[in-house]
Amino acid sequence: MLGLRKISTGNNKAVTSFISRNYVTVKRRPSTKVVGVEFGKKLDFKNLDKVEPIQPKPYTPTAAHPNNDQRLTNIISNRDKEDKFYYSPNFSKLGVLTNINELNEEWGYFKGDDRKGAETGSTFTISTKSKIEIGKNANGLSVPFPRISGQGAPLVSVPSMHGQTYNRGMLNNRSTLNALDMTTMGQIEHFIRIQIANDIVSAYSIHTTTPGVIQCGGLDFINLYESKNNSQYLSTYFKKVSKMFYLMSIAPKPQISIVDGLAVGAGVGLTANSGFRVGSENAIVTVPDCAIGFFPNSGNIRLLNRLEDGIGLYLALTGRRIRGVELVQAGVTDFFIPTNMIPSLDDCLSRLPLRNHKRLIENVIGCTTQVFTELNGRVTHIEQYRDAIKRCFENKKTIEQVIDALEKEDDKSYDWAQRCIKNINRCSPISIKLTMRLFNESPTDMPSNKYYERDYNISLALASDTESDLWEGIRSNLIESREPVWKHKSYKDVDDKLIDDIINYNPEGQTALKLAPFKTTYLMYEDILNEYFNSNQFTLSEEDQTILTSHTGYPFTKDYEDSIEIFYKGGRSDVYQQDRNTADIFREMDEIDVATY
Repeated sequence: MLGLRKISTGNNKAVTSFISRNYVTVKRRPSTKVVGVEFGKKLDFKNLDKVEPIQPKPYTPTAAHPNNDQRLTNIISNRDKEDKFYYSPNFSKLGVLTNINELNEEWGYFKGDDRKGAETGSTFTISTKSKIEIGKNANGLSVPFPRISGQGAPLVSVPSMHGQTYNRGMLNNRSTLNALDMTTMGQIEHFIRIQIANDIVSAYSIHTTTPGVIQCGGLDFINLYESKNNSQYLSTYFKKVSKMFYLMSIAPKPQISIVDGLAVGAGVGLTANSGFRVGSENAIVTVPDCAIGFFPNSGNIRLLNRLEDGIGLYLALTGRRIRGVELVQAGVTDFFIPTNMIPSLDDCLSRLPLRNHKRLIENVIGCTTQVFTELNGRVTHIEQYRDAIKRCFENKKTIEQVIDALEKEDDKSYDWAQRCIKNINRCSPISIKLTMRLFNESPTDMPSNKYYERDYNISLALASDTESDLWEGIRSNLIESREPVWKHKSYKDVDDKLIDDIINYNPEGQTALKLAPFKTTYLMYEDILNEYFNSNQFTLSEEDQTILTSHTGYPFTKDYEDSIEIFYKGGRSDVYQQDRNTADIFREMDEIDVATY
């Protein structure tokens, strides 16, 4: 113990005293009171006195919860000038789904959690080891999409570490390549409904726990084939497919699709029904449904039909795979992002203000990169054959017109055209003619409930016949690995009445599907994205182009000087913003580059 001694020194006039420090040992006096338990003594837990548990006080609300009309009035009165998401506690007047209880279908058991900011991931079971691996990989570095060990739940919900406004649902069924079986689709539905009910969440996404490998393997064709004689299972399965993608297309909160692996068939529907679509260099998309005796369902026809230059019909009939930057060039995705930038995107999305679509778009743009016309040092397939694709597939009404156009190709596109004809001939003739009809009879503004009702009816029509091309395609391609033997040798042998019967197939009784009408929100988010691009792009005038391309002269216009004056006076102008970007470019360029620009 640290002790202090007082030392005095004296002389004739004064006495000086000071304190000297010295380490001394002070003996503690024994305490007369017994407090607690004597140190070192073993406790007899059996004979300890029992203490009654403390009873919490019952909860008494301080004020009544406001109803939906009061909430809506409060939101309107405090609304900012900046546009927000088209989502509020009560939007039924606009026909937008905000409460899953408004659906008249049987969606399975679901109890919304009214607690604000409820933990989304609490409804899914994740092991402790997997939780540790979610944030770190073997090297201790952060990973964009964690590889969760073991074969656990087919879908796990992973709230972001950076905020609660953005959540990720991750497909985790590796044994089936993340195929959409009944259990997986049920958990995807449950995940989406939770995002709708949670007022904190502004956006969500569905990804994979195997990044760069597999996104989604499409429909569970193997189990379908094993149950082809069970009409009740077939009806239940295809109802599940249509309901899940319908719910995805009408969700009032945006789904951000980040493709970072192989997406096949209906697996592309996770992207087709998203308003914001992002692809990485590992993204591979293919729609080979015609080769298996089926058709592009799950919203794929509606997406492919909107692609320019006939690319959508080309991908549907030939099953061609596109990857990386080709997804943006084709129009399947809107943005391109390297895989190593996905953690940054996750970070930005997690810090979103509530219901602010402009901030969402800006965060996505800030993490994406420019799309190049080359892939692995070569010109991409889409750019190389874009003109040929446009000549052979754009505005074609029948398969005969497509084949005739392909046969007329020569020179550089001759080999490509012959491969297309070969791939089309390998597909089911019924599927080819059916897909052509659906492309011509599927308006992009078709209500989603009618679209997915028709989707279900066609699927059930193809599956109801035990000898149909669908079962032959599954058996030959996925089970026996042989060339399929279709009902018809050529598309020329397929009668148009057969296609009419398939499209107009109307199941009766319990097998019929009726969906409540709601507004298609993902198309609304596409319009928001296009509006943002149009309002933030500008073109240089002829005068500016002349000055920028000249070798001499002052590279700034009078408008630039005027905008500088406006800026320093506290104002803002679009001209200033445009010319400031130009000035920044010249400031970063060398003098030699400016002279030769």
